[in-house]
Amino acid sequence: MSGWFAFRRERDDAPIRLFCLPHAGGGALLFRSWHDALPGVDVCPVELPGRGTRLRDAPVEDAVSLALALADEMQPLLDRPYALFGQSMGAVVAFETARTLRRDGAPVPAMFVSASRNCPCLPDARPKVHMLPDDEFTVALRRFGGTPEIVLQDPDMMDLFRPTLRADFAVAETYRYELEAPFECSVCVYSGDGDDLVDDPGLAAWQREFTGRFTQRRFPGGHFFVQKHAADVLRTLSEDLATVTPGGVTRAPSARD
Repeated sequence: MSGWFAFRRERDDAPIRLFCLPHAGGGALLFRSWHDALPGVDVCPVELPGRGTRLRDAPVEDAVSLALALADEMQPLLDRPYALFGQSMGAVVAFETARTLRRDGAPVPAMFVSASRNCPCLPDARPKVHMLPDDEFTVALRRFGGTPEIVLQDPDMMDLFRPTLRADFAVAETYRYELEAPFECSVCVYSGDGDDLVDDPGLAAWQREFTGRFTQRRFPGGHFFVQKHAADVLRTLSEDLATVTPGGVTRAPSARD
């Protein structure tokens, strides 16, 4: 099994595969429990270089390089409808990966799910942090709230994880959007109602990139609502993925959905 897909438990009879990409600093471990929560889905947690089971691999600092490498690894697993789920930075990488696959003539996703991220078609107005001095970078990480305090206060742990964290922020902060045709699939946009890193225009702009059904979901919580309200997110995600038919077409939700 490819090292890019850690903690995957093959479910080859599932009608759809779900590739899950983490937020900056996160890894495939974030999605380890999703297999049990999504019984009809073959969950493929993506382990990017420089973390988790690939801690010794050099982290990658740009979305295009990550997308090229990930697309190659995904190719053998595109024998059925698939969806992409990306959280924050992971949404940017997932989006560019889908574009890379399409350029290569591979199947496009049946559904794209973005969480905690404005559409990359709009300029990112957030302050750039990946080049900050170490002490200021730590302050920025604490402000974002995704890095455990025990890590932030331990110099040795910060020395270990800082290169990957810097690389991940560089991925999001240096990405340059280029206009391409929209995808012929549906898109679901998840956000936390207390997330000040996204806004309504930025979330709505995802609709520009897809010709299929656009669904926007709001959850309680901030930027990391996916982890803090996992049960609600997974229940909703299961319902959204269930709208993908065996042929890869997304149907409208029924009254039961």
